[in-house]
Amino acid sequence: MKKQTDRLSFEKIRGQGPKEIFGEDAQMHDMYVQNISNEVFDSLKNEFSNLEFRFRRSLEKNEINKKLNEVDSRLGVTIFLENASIIPDGGIIEVKDNHGKWRIVLVCEAKHQGKDIENISKGILVGKNKNQELMAAGNAIERSHKNINEIRNIMIDEKHFPYVLFLQGSNFITEPITVSRPDGSEVVLYPNNATLNRIDRLTAANYSLPINQNCCENIDISIDGQSIKLQAVSFYAKATEWTNEEMFSIMMEVALTSLRIIGLAQIIPFPTVESSVSSSVNYQNIGSYGQSRVANDTDRRYKDAQMLRGENVEVCPECNKRYSWIHTDGPEGHKTKEDIVCPYCGYVISTMMTNGYISIKKLD
Repeated sequence: MKKQTDRLSFEKIRGQGPKEIFGEDAQMHDMYVQNISNEVFDSLKNEFSNLEFRFRRSLEKNEINKKLNEVDSRLGVTIFLENASIIPDGGIIEVKDNHGKWRIVLVCEAKHQGKDIENISKGILVGKNKNQELMAAGNAIERSHKNINEIRNIMIDEKHFPYVLFLQGSNFITEPITVSRPDGSEVVLYPNNATLNRIDRLTAANYSLPINQNCCENIDISIDGQSIKLQAVSFYAKATEWTNEEMFSIMMEVALTSLRIIGLAQIIPFPTVESSVSSSVNYQNIGSYGQSRVANDTDRRYKDAQMLRGENVEVCPECNKRYSWIHTDGPEGHKTKEDIVCPYCGYVISTMMTNGYISIKKLD
């Protein structure tokens, strides 16, 4: 595992790109999500030097209850263990706003469950009598709901919910996957196999929104004329291992979304001189601290920059709102179908076969 002193600076990330810095040595199986969260923390501090950030490993139940009680005196009044706390895998990144209040910009966890693909490819049989190809999935993943709900509690008055949960393993497949046995024969794993699939145990935490999309911004719905705010977890699921590069990119995107919604920074990507041959992108901090430098051609520059980064800016044919999507390659291997879904109305715009993932975000 990489030591704190081995962590890479944001300048190197920005200058060479994630693929350069996350080489083979960094792709260690024991590289915890906290290490990557530390990279994001350092990146935010360096890029937004006029803002103050802090990293916390845990969050006490007393603090959560205090926040609930401030919102409504009926809430946050029950606690039995004074030292009770939650400890998200990737810790908690916060920023101090213009009023001196600490605001959460990123919470991350990563869960691995299901080794069926690896076992089948190696010819390993499982079960009590070692005569099964599939191991019945357990319920350990359901413990994720506790931390999710506690972060929702402390963010009860926020307009964003930057909770990212990376899911990895055969218990989180979203499309049929063909796995080759050592003798060359094949077995197909299906996501609707009740022995394997555990994603449905988690989608209650994101209102069954699409997987692999940034859900940081709250969803406002109206029921009988009453406005209701929904805070959804951003689930990212893969049967194969997440790379450090993929996780870093997703976590940075969610953190930047948080800063935009909080109002501390307007993130406007624009091509640098050298970006004509690379995907390097600078970010301007045009926050509530002062100088607004948003030009009239911001929308055009934003679209140009997004396209330069490999992102596609399009308009949903169903609701006529702008969105962008970007495809990130995964490890070589079996390809599955991934839908491009409108982040506003849920309309399935197109489908592509890929061994990676698709990230979609709102623009309007």
